[in-house]
Amino acid sequence: AGGSAVAGASGAGGAASGAARRSSAADLWCDRETAELAQRPDICIPLSELAFVRQIGHGASARCYEARWAGDASSVAVKVASAGTVSLWKAEVAHLERLRHPNIISMLGVVVAPPTFCLVLEYCPGGDLCEACHRPTPPGFFLRVARGVASGMSYLHRKGILHRDLKSANILLDATYQPKLIDFGTATDGVTNQPQRRGALTAETGTYRWMAPEVITHQAYDSQCDVFSFGILL
Repeated sequence: AGGSAVAGASGAGGAASGAARRSSAADLWCDRETAELAQRPDICIPLSELAFVRQIGHGASARCYEARWAGDASSVAVKVASAGTVSLWKAEVAHLERLRHPNIISMLGVVVAPPTFCLVLEYCPGGDLCEACHRPTPPGFFLRVARGVASGMSYLHRKGILHRDLKSANILLDATYQPKLIDFGTATDGVTNQPQRRGALTAETGTYRWMAPEVITHQAYDSQCDVFSFGILL
């Protein structure tokens, strides 16, 4: 698994060649925000500083790897954006850069190396909540997770952010089973306390099993859609 992860990640980072790569890079670098992000030493991490260990997850918009950063023995998580999903990557960077909470995943930096775009995140050895529910859990596990997710969600709403995809697969657990909310690519901000703008929110955003009825039926919605998803999660 480690070898395939390294091969896949390094291929994403530098194996693309010729006209296809030049075209892709040109299209992406015409985005001023992305270009400016690449010039920030406080947040940018060279791809060469990451040693990929193994793949730990994948979805429609990204693949996630356990990695070592700059020779450090401790692990980090690297989320590599899939082709055509750079807009989601940018949205997640914008959100995570302004979020600081014990129940929100911490962003350590980003990789901007067209056509490769990555998030470097804190590593959570407990896996996701969906996996954890199929294993024995310690005493007090339910309350710890419920309180942590509620605390993280409340913090987001105070910041004016709707997560819009709260579900067990988007909650990671650290070594002490502390939950961390992840995946902010479909999150949106600036609308939680502005009812006049609710109608502008995109319908059917998220995952149907956890989605509030008003989101599914294309009605106006607000932060209560996250509360509904939290209820389904419980």
